[in-house]
Amino acid sequence: MKEHKNFPAKKTGKILVNLSGILSALAIAFGGLFLVQLKLNQEQEKLLTDSGLIELPQTEIIEVTEAGDLSLSVLLTEEQLEELRNILEEPGETVLHEPLSGQLSMAQAIECGRTWLKDFFLPRLGTNENSLSDYKASCYLWAPESPDSEPENRPWLSCWTISLSNQHIEAVLILNAVTGQILEASVSCFSPIEYQEQNALMTLLEDFASSFGMDNDSRPVYSAETESGAKKLPWYQRLGTRSTFASIQASSIIVCSTDTDTDLPLYTEQFNIHLYLSPGPEMQ
Repeated sequence: MKEHKNFPAKKTGKILVNLSGILSALAIAFGGLFLVQLKLNQEQEKLLTDSGLIELPQTEIIEVTEAGDLSLSVLLTEEQLEELRNILEEPGETVLHEPLSGQLSMAQAIECGRTWLKDFFLPRLGTNENSLSDYKASCYLWAPESPDSEPENRPWLSCWTISLSNQHIEAVLILNAVTGQILEASVSCFSPIEYQEQNALMTLLEDFASSFGMDNDSRPVYSAETESGAKKLPWYQRLGTRSTFASIQASSIIVCSTDTDTDLPLYTEQFNIHLYLSPGPEMQ
């Protein structure tokens, strides 16, 4: 009888031991998940200040820039712009590095590029700004590799190269890592472009030249003329008093593809624009 009475107590003890083991396992599991989430958050924070590849919706970029300051008022001097022009023409060996003090973070650089496309480039071609509602972005920060141009000593020589793309547009932008100024832009548009005539392209060139904040010669320089008197591309506009010009090149091609359902050919117009710095037509 005595052994029979102790049986429930032993059974209860086993249940408590098993329950304690289950609770311990759950605690370890949730603790591990917490540590993994914490690590992911730390990696995400590091990614936003480093170079690399990201894919972000527009809202996340806006949230990041609202916490920072993109109202950059410092512009490159004529001497700095000329040196950067030489580097962009023949970059040679380059070195990738993380943003330094006073340089744009990755998120700020992407926002500078997106804002330039949305507010500066697309409106001048009569393109819907909603073309950039969703996009993929990739970028990296680089500087010329030479003994006298260490990024720490001359941070204004560093540049962000940014790629933004979706089904409507593909753009590769090079912007200065300190001022955020767009130094070069290669943009391909796959949606219809409203303005492709000479006046629209000339306005785009003039506004691009004005973005450097220098006293520009308002007279454009043409590389050549056709027999009918049309001005051949590229076109140039001098920046300041030195031998640096803002330049524009444009082309339009037809891309042929095949419809997967009907096997019929599909034709899409691709309009390409290249804005860049150059030494002018006499040096080409």
